Amino acid sequence: MGSRGKQMVTLALMNNNTADVVTQDSVKDSDLVDELASSEPSVQYTKTGAVRKRRKMEEPLQVRQRNKLDNCKQKHSLKTPCVICKKNCNSYFSNEHRTNINTQYWEMTFTEKRTFVACSITAEPAEDVKRHRGSANSRRQKTYKYFLKSTDGSKIEVCKHFFLTTLGYTKGNDRIVQDCFLQKKRCNFVWT
Repeated sequence: MGSRGKQMVTLALMNNNTADVVTQDSVKDSDLVDELASSEPSVQYTKTGAVRKRRKMEEPLQVRQRNKLDNCKQKHSLKTPCVICKKNCNSYFSNEHRTNINTQYWEMTFTEKRTFVACSITAEPAEDVKRHRGSANSRRQKTYKYFLKSTDGSKIEVCKHFFLTTLGYTKGNDRIVQDCFLQKKRCNFVWT
């Protein structure tokens, strides 16, 4: 807006009530106060001692870690269990007990989760069944058996689908199982 436009606005304000002029000034002053309040006067420095141009993160570390854990818990909430199963897993575990197992699992640390999975799964040699697929070397070497504790504390064998969905993983995401046994191979550690 040119100087002539500013003069017209000023003249229009002078012709109206002075209360309007005061209101306009107070609005301008409050906008100025808001702008000053929004800019942070604190100065942060980098490792080398230079002034940091902007904050590295908006939230403190503990808040970011808590938000990350909450997002992970929501992402890995209880999934739908197997409907038809040879082991009849649904009859042994109620939905409340599965939810309890899921929440306890996601409250654990990374190493505690790995230990829980490794202790809940056993690897046994595969049964010697003749298969007509590929060569003799392509045979499956192990059979995994999955266990969960019931309400009375006894270990009950469940199917892979039920085990993974109770922990919050999708039925095809058995990466946690494979990683645990790969780590076991590297360390030569016997899980009981």
